[in-house]
Amino acid sequence: FSEDQLGQYEIMLPRRHRSSHLVLMDRSMDGLVAAIAQAVEMIEPLCSYLPRHVLDLVVENVARRGIPADFADPTVLFVNLIGLSESAHPELSPEENEAIATLYCHAFALINAAVESRGGMLKKVTYHLSSSDTMILFGVPVAHANNAYRAAKAALAIREIIQELPLLNIGGQQIKVACKIGMAQGAVFAAELGSPRGRREFNVLGDCVNVAARLMGAADPGSIMITDRLYDQLSSQFLCEELIPLWLKGKAERVPVCLLHHTLEG
Repeated sequence: FSEDQLGQYEIMLPRRHRSSHLVLMDRSMDGLVAAIAQAVEMIEPLCSYLPRHVLDLVVENVARRGIPADFADPTVLFVNLIGLSESAHPELSPEENEAIATLYCHAFALINAAVESRGGMLKKVTYHLSSSDTMILFGVPVAHANNAYRAAKAALAIREIIQELPLLNIGGQQIKVACKIGMAQGAVFAAELGSPRGRREFNVLGDCVNVAARLMGAADPGSIMITDRLYDQLSSQFLCEELIPLWLKGKAERVPVCLLHHTLEG
């Protein structure tokens, strides 16, 4: 490799255990197959920690050792789960805390499946003492002509998933998990943030991300709050209800908002 091809990387063999790495220098077919198998064995356990779309980007851009920045116009969802995080505390029995974790894992798997099956990406989950927030993207890094429609269908599916979760029996009380969802659409800057040799993360920055989070916070449990831009795109296919414009943090004027109730199909 030339210096330009290597970029910021160098090929160096460790002083110990060199035999396991010498296969990288073996250009025979068997040597290459063994090297690929070894790499897959090392990387595969980490794949489930990355969203599938981000993993695809990493693989597609492996030669440039970075994900190129882009401007996109996605639909952003924020989902707030109420009743799980605040239920867990040290005074509970191990069985009760395990039941909370099991239900959370079950809900996460179902939500992720609902999102990915519609072409979206579950980006991150943030946990708080009072609840947890999940950011979901439709339209970045993979765009579709009907991102808003896909996002709306996913939001309705997520609400149904949460409504059908079983009751939690914690400390002699039955706890019902609920959710509230905010949706917005707008321009974002999608890029890889971090150091080329250190911790990196694919993320999106833009006003619509903040608006979606604010709408989630303003929504009532069990409701899906959307912007007027999404209302214009969805009102012919979904039952939507216009609300009084809201004051949202960071906004100089009231923001027109609507509720997404259900689909009009069938």
